[in-house]
Amino acid sequence: MHLIDAYLSYPVNQKIYQKEGTNMRIVAGIYKSRTLKAPNGMTTRPTSDKVKESLFNILGNRIENATCLDLFAGSGNLGLEAISRGASFCYFVDNNHEAFRIINDNIKTLNINNQTKVLHLDYLKALKVLDVSYDIIFLDPPYRYDVFNSIMDYLISNNKLKDKAVIFYECDGKKEFEIDKYLDMFDYKEYQYGQTKLYVFLKK
Repeated sequence: MHLIDAYLSYPVNQKIYQKEGTNMRIVAGIYKSRTLKAPNGMTTRPTSDKVKESLFNILGNRIENATCLDLFAGSGNLGLEAISRGASFCYFVDNNHEAFRIINDNIKTLNINNQTKVLHLDYLKALKVLDVSYDIIFLDPPYRYDVFNSIMDYLISNNKLKDKAVIFYECDGKKEFEIDKYLDMFDYKEYQYGQTKLYVFLKK
């Protein structure tokens, strides 16, 4: 089996949205069933439990001791799930004040300050500030943003990706962006959920 199929064969076909402002929970790991806050009055799209479970089944044991980046973090839902499942550290980035507050509240609730860092910055400024290489990156920007290529180019040109790094990118299914130039470095697979697409990039 090809490497990308071995890691990305888990089906991801569930509804991807939750109601804005709805509380969420940790699905698995040491903080399983712990409740998380979600920002109120924001156009965030917290990933549903079933989709989150699918994402982490794709990752499998890659999550163990991983260094993660939750960019456009919202509530910090995915990064906190990663910590619960065995990631060693997660960086959270969001430029919205309410999201920044909620992420810090969730971290305080789980008492994992020593495994996290939260930046209230623009995504590109944050990438430049953080002198870090990542195993796993979660990208869930507002759909109106055309940022994928600028983020990928920066990560690659500045050696921000560890060997066998995995990048999850969620976007509007109609959004167009350049993928071909990354195929020498990454295998990828895409999943469709109505008007939404999820791309999974695996560094070769």
